[in-house]
Amino acid sequence: MGIETSFDSIQTVEDRVRGIKESLGSELRLIASANYAYPEVVEAIGGLATNVYAEGSVAMRYVGGSEGYDKVELETIEHAKWLFGGDYATVQPLSGALANYVVFQALLNPGDRVLAMDLNAGGHLTHGAPFNLSGKTYDFAHYGVGVDGYIDYDQVADIAKEVKPKLIIAGSSSYPRIIDVAAMKEIAEAHGSYLHFDAAHYAGLIAAGHYPSPMQNGADTVSFSTYKTIRGPRGGCVVGTGDVAKRLERTVFPGIQSGPNEASICGIGVALERSRTEEYREYIGATIDNARATAAALAERGYHVVTGGTDTHIVLIDLSKSDEAVQAVTGKDAEQKCAEVGVTVNKNLVDKDGRSAQVTSGIRLGLQAMTVRGMTSGDAEAIAGLVDGAIRETHGGRRQRLAAQVLAFCQTHPIPTTGDHFSLRAPTIRDLVSHYYPGVHVPDNCGSPVYLKQESKHPEGWLRAVSNN
Repeated sequence: MGIETSFDSIQTVEDRVRGIKESLGSELRLIASANYAYPEVVEAIGGLATNVYAEGSVAMRYVGGSEGYDKVELETIEHAKWLFGGDYATVQPLSGALANYVVFQALLNPGDRVLAMDLNAGGHLTHGAPFNLSGKTYDFAHYGVGVDGYIDYDQVADIAKEVKPKLIIAGSSSYPRIIDVAAMKEIAEAHGSYLHFDAAHYAGLIAAGHYPSPMQNGADTVSFSTYKTIRGPRGGCVVGTGDVAKRLERTVFPGIQSGPNEASICGIGVALERSRTEEYREYIGATIDNARATAAALAERGYHVVTGGTDTHIVLIDLSKSDEAVQAVTGKDAEQKCAEVGVTVNKNLVDKDGRSAQVTSGIRLGLQAMTVRGMTSGDAEAIAGLVDGAIRETHGGRRQRLAAQVLAFCQTHPIPTTGDHFSLRAPTIRDLVSHYYPGVHVPDNCGSPVYLKQESKHPEGWLRAVSNN
């Protein structure tokens, strides 16, 4: 007896998806860890690769039947190596956090010493937070930032001399400035330490050439998530070089996880190929310009911008050091006040924060998502004004008008669809199916072929439209 399909339940799913779209479209999205995936990425992760199971590396599968998919993963790996300069790459980790654990398992034994940025100064949970698996497995020491908010490399060197770590981690979740990887490498070499760069936030900037390449400046490994600035789906990658590459090879499988998310890897391939285009480089440059302009506009309104500005997509605000009217506002309060009028930011710890991670004294903004929606540096004053009004304004009627202003701004900056600004067109379903699954019949109503605005530098770019009607 077959399973009956409930069309009511399908309609409910459609309604839920529609609700998500409406919600995303009506919010002023300033989350540094969130972006809008290319529409073609969304299509790819819902495609036929969902039905593939490809356990193991491409060279050593443990389950048959993935031959049609293997080329996709191989080409995605090649894009990662080309963009980040490694001898080896894996695109199988299910998240940026798991990508870090791949590095840890490949290079460390339980109890080994690791030196990383303190959580309050901008480090990540996987950089040895005591309640995280990393902090429970390895012996972490931490460095912070100076009174100016910048990393103090002399302090890092002093701590490394004292603790003699096997691994030093550079990279952060909220540090808005470029990290001097060459200086970190010098410290690592002085103590025979590996150097790992966690590029979860900076990956897109590195790929676009707007942030110095960690590999070219001495990092042994680089990990990154694929959605923050890359505009891909949820997932993670690790790139390695030299002898370290060999140690990474068998760490994902069987060391960390079993089968990968093949559909997600298809989407990662789309996003990484886009990261090789001139249009993508322009997008990242515009994102940094927008972040700098927004930081300056908020500073003019009395907010303490950590380090006085930004080199990246991140703007970090310390409310406790801002003007007197907002010093008592916690990060939690500011996040809620903004959410009430349709502005999305996140509470964030700041250096030497006296409040808990659930409360915080800071907020973190990211400008990469609104740049996708067509924001320019000329919009920074308006965005800063909306954030400022959301935090300061208490009168109910004025807050309602503020919410209307946010909605109006969002309506003039819609989420892009295929062909919009900063969103390259991609092959249709027919193109993708015929490319990966030759011989499979595709109905005529699956669309005519479309073409990328810029040729991939990859000689066999697998996103190129392949035929006419």
